[in-house]
Amino acid sequence: MNIKIPQITESVSELKSLIRKSPKGYQKQRRTMLYLYRSGQVKTRQQAAETIGVHRKTVGDW
Repeated sequence: MNIKIPQITESVSELKSLIRKSPKGYQKQRRTMLYLYRSGQVKTRQQAAETIGVHRKTVGDW
C-alpha cells in the first residue's frame, strides 16, 4: 500500500538544529529521516530506511 508521506513543515535549517539537540536514539533517527526527506536526499521510505539503518516498516510507523 502506497501511503503518501505527510507534508514536513519544518525547514531544513530547523531540522538540522533539532538533530544536533537530539539525544541519541529513535528521536534523532526520526528527525534525521525528516531532514533527509525535506532536503530531497531520499524520495521513498525504503531509501530513508536504508540510509538511517532501520526497517522500511519502522519508517512507515513513524
